[in-house]
Amino acid sequence: MKTKFSITKSISFLTLLFILAFNNVNGQTPGLIYEPATGAGITVLDPNGDGFTSATTAGFATDDQAQSEIPYKSLVFPMVEPTSDLGPGPDCGFTDFVDQGDEDPVQAYLNGNNWLFRMRMGKTAPNAKSYSILIDTDGKFGGTGPNKDPQYSSSNPGFEIEIVLATKFGVFVYDVNNMNCSPVISYNDPLNLHYQKSIALTTNCGDPDYFYDFYVNFSDLASQFSITNTTPVRMAIVDNMAANKSTICNFNSASDLAGIDDASCGNNLENCFGDIIDNYTPCAPGVICPDRSLCPGISSVNIGATSVSGTSTEANGTVITVYKDGVSIGTTAVSAGVWTLSGIAPALASGQVISATATAPGKGVSIANCNPITVAPSCTSQTSTTVTISKISGGKGFDIVNSFPIGTIFTWYNSDFTVAQIASGFGGNIPNPVTITTANQLVSFECKTGQCFNSGMYYFTFKEPNKCVSSYLSSCLYAVSGTTGNPSFTSSTITTATTSISGTVASPDNVSGIAIYLNSNGTQIGTATTTTGGNWTISGLSLSSRECQTLSVTAVATGKCVSTGVVNATITRKAYAPVINGPICSTVAITSVSGSSNEVAGTTIQVFENGILEGSTTVAANSTWSVSSGISIAIGSTISAKALGTCLSLSDASNSVLVGTLTTNAVTITPNPIIENTTSVSGKGTAGNTIKLYIDGYPVFQDLAETILATGTVDGSGDWTISTIFNKSLYAGGTLTATATSGTNCEGVLSDPTPIVCLLPLKNLTVNPDNTTVCSGSIVANVQVVSSQAGVIYQIFNNTLSANSGSSVLGTGGTITLSSAVLTANATLSVRAIKTPFGSCTETLDETVTVTVNAVPNLSLTVGSDATSICGNTSTNIRVALSQVGFNYQLRNNSDNSNVGSVIAGIGGTISLPTGILSTTTTFNITATGIAPSNCTGQLTATKTINVIAAPTVATSANSSRNTFCSDDAGTINLSVTGGSGSLVTWFTSSCGGTAVGTGNPLIIASPAVTTTYYARWEDGLCYSACQDVTVTVTAPASAGTLSGTQSICISGNTTYSSTVTGGAFTSSDTSKATVHPSTGVITGVASGTATITYTVTGTGGCSDATATRTVTVTAPASAGTLSGTQNICISGNTTYSSTVTGG
Repeated sequence: MKTKFSITKSISFLTLLFILAFNNVNGQTPGLIYEPATGAGITVLDPNGDGFTSATTAGFATDDQAQSEIPYKSLVFPMVEPTSDLGPGPDCGFTDFVDQGDEDPVQAYLNGNNWLFRMRMGKTAPNAKSYSILIDTDGKFGGTGPNKDPQYSSSNPGFEIEIVLATKFGVFVYDVNNMNCSPVISYNDPLNLHYQKSIALTTNCGDPDYFYDFYVNFSDLASQFSITNTTPVRMAIVDNMAANKSTICNFNSASDLAGIDDASCGNNLENCFGDIIDNYTPCAPGVICPDRSLCPGISSVNIGATSVSGTSTEANGTVITVYKDGVSIGTTAVSAGVWTLSGIAPALASGQVISATATAPGKGVSIANCNPITVAPSCTSQTSTTVTISKISGGKGFDIVNSFPIGTIFTWYNSDFTVAQIASGFGGNIPNPVTITTANQLVSFECKTGQCFNSGMYYFTFKEPNKCVSSYLSSCLYAVSGTTGNPSFTSSTITTATTSISGTVASPDNVSGIAIYLNSNGTQIGTATTTTGGNWTISGLSLSSRECQTLSVTAVATGKCVSTGVVNATITRKAYAPVINGPICSTVAITSVSGSSNEVAGTTIQVFENGILEGSTTVAANSTWSVSSGISIAIGSTISAKALGTCLSLSDASNSVLVGTLTTNAVTITPNPIIENTTSVSGKGTAGNTIKLYIDGYPVFQDLAETILATGTVDGSGDWTISTIFNKSLYAGGTLTATATSGTNCEGVLSDPTPIVCLLPLKNLTVNPDNTTVCSGSIVANVQVVSSQAGVIYQIFNNTLSANSGSSVLGTGGTITLSSAVLTANATLSVRAIKTPFGSCTETLDETVTVTVNAVPNLSLTVGSDATSICGNTSTNIRVALSQVGFNYQLRNNSDNSNVGSVIAGIGGTISLPTGILSTTTTFNITATGIAPSNCTGQLTATKTINVIAAPTVATSANSSRNTFCSDDAGTINLSVTGGSGSLVTWFTSSCGGTAVGTGNPLIIASPAVTTTYYARWEDGLCYSACQDVTVTVTAPASAGTLSGTQSICISGNTTYSSTVTGGAFTSSDTSKATVHPSTGVITGVASGTATITYTVTGTGGCSDATATRTVTVTAPASAGTLSGTQNICISGNTTYSSTVTGG
């Protein structure tokens, strides 16, 4: 059982800080492609052509899968890939798969016809190695089990396709189903058309990791292998220290498996492949596949069952689907490791095959045929054969005395196990089988005439109710010729692969015609008849599912009893040959031997020295073995090993390993260190020794194809030189070692580890410009490196901050342009030149760029306005709070950034910027620009929208139902407008917008007391039109005033009346008594009596006339009468006058 580690995809905060700090100070931009593809491969592997595998040139920041330009998804792996778990090759190196922590050492993406793969490696090197995608397309894998692969071999347990990225060569596809070790598809013109290398975000082992990306054309695979983009596949990933090699064809140099701890499967490729594939739910290319659920167990099922139960190691809630003869009959769920499907109808019948699959939460469905169960008879125990059989006299048959209950079935068989019958000529039709109707009932198989039973063997079975049928019980009562000779097996070993078993029968029955019956665990699996000499052969056997079962054979001769000898054999499987770890070299006898095995834990491993058993051990859980007890194997001996175990026959011998004499002569390398791409290396050694070079533990060759080793011989002075090294073999970052071999002795150990260092990049390149000025928050976008070196990465470094600035750029051989990060302070920028191995091959270019950084305006100032909504054709002001002294502010129309009005200088407080007349809703932005020499400008973050409401239109006229009346009018007037538009009409007095009177069209109000002008306008919300007005004239009532004048006159006498109010007219109520002048008010008495004088002032503007009255009394005048007397007298004389009227 395999342990599956559950990992949550995340990068811890501390890890992220480490990554950012490392890349910011020491590295180059994660995501940079440092070895690009060529030709059409660029558009496939870097679709936007920006030289980065990240979505932007800013690189990866937090997750290099989520932030990838291409949406790669992880393949399926059993666990997070550990570091330093590989075979050949350096730990944390260019063949060490690494992980982000979420099982993503290898990812894939199907984009139309391009099938892309991405491998995450611990380091990078400009060397030639092989990286393989192994694909199973038929769902068959391994050498055993129901889904074993028909083309299984230990080197290829079930893969059909191998895709190989061969760095320095190209991408190749192999048909490994047929072990074709030559590519059937090649992408190598040019060699890196289909692959590229870039920098990952992760930093396993404390330094950057790297992506190796490559692709194949799916149509080529479809044509070559007859697969489609819906074909379910499973994949395993492995790499190889050898150049341009199929790992299936070159197992010995395989380095690391992705997504598994190689030690967990004994560092055995076949075992590790099995663990990976068993965990892989088959799914189509390009589909995100889940881990595969483990197969459930099924308990035995009996005839008539209506439920099926079983076990599962998956989590609670795992869905179990149960099948009957391959057809689903329902689902249930796992709870606490068990499951039950109930309510099956119809009830299950004998011989039906029950299987089940499991689908755990978040996983794919398990295989369907791992634990099938055949429905068995519904019984709890087997019926016994405890009966007494006797021969009926006269040879008429059998009597069977028993103690069986009612319902027991008795069946009688011939010697060939066919149900027996007696020919009708002998009084046949003997009932067979017989079911007893009373307990202990005597059962007889009896014919009517004597001697009706032929001589020979007969068999009987018995079946009690609710029990299984008994085994066959033989009877030799009619076998008059004795017992048949015992058969035997002549096949020496019977294995699961055996299809034919032979044997013979002992004398005297070693003749032809003897019936042979072959059983496995009591079940007959074959019959035969002997030929001359008693030989027999049973062919056409299938024993693959009967491993560890017991074979038995019996013989029956005509007229004889069945053979009685016990003849058994166990069906075994030939064990797989183990593997011995080698070579083995020593200076003394070795005391331990180790290796690996594909057999289960506990299998015995026998170790032989020169063919003689030396010791034994057992296989461990991780498929490895080691033996030391009793081991002492001399130098020069040959070691071999064999495996055997329960039901396993002895395997073939393992690989033979000769114990050689280890060369111990010293060897050294000069100089130290060695410059990359050196083609000649020298050193010291023992005269005559052969010197062999290794880089990172792998041999150094004279050619890229690795066909000729680079070796040398130590001369008589103890010096050696190897000058035939391929010029790209010694890559920077590698470690060179040497071995010495003396004569026929074993090669010595790797000696004198010598670092290979890089040839540093040029540092005297021209960098432009010498200086520049930018605004704070801006970048320097024009840093140029003239005549950059191809393949070298260039990175701006801010010397002031001691940190990288901006994204890296790959050198092209020509002038390249870099951009800094955002700068907020004066800085000196330098340029770093970086080569592989990244982190240890960096130069800082001599020339620098001095950057003056000017202040920028505060763009977060608060922007407001006098009004947020205004009426059409009006204006408002945009306000900027806390404006900065030294900056000018310009209002702009946000739609086209056109200026509005003039600039306003900042004052440290709030400034107002007029909008001008607006007719439509308008959004404004504001730029702030520094006063020279800064000139740094920016647009304030905040904008302001002024909502302009369309103005209503003015009425054509305002009207009143009455325009003139007296001020004491108690009625109403109707005010109305004609024309114009808006939501409502509002009426004002005093002025347009003055004192509101009311709204309405018409508006009915009380008649005013004074002359009033009414103003009317159409309104809509806050907006309104111009006014139309109408004046209502109100006249004051006429007043006659107060009359005054003498009210008594004489006839013909006069008096004058006057009024306090002018403009009226006088009239007399009785002109016979007195008359009055209408305008002057002079009254003339006519006759004695009283008259009323009325003063009338005529009313105007609808007012009534006003009157004032005053009476006048006319009296007759006094009469003195007529005087008489002397009218002439003298002085002092007297005379007397008298009147005719007295009283005077």
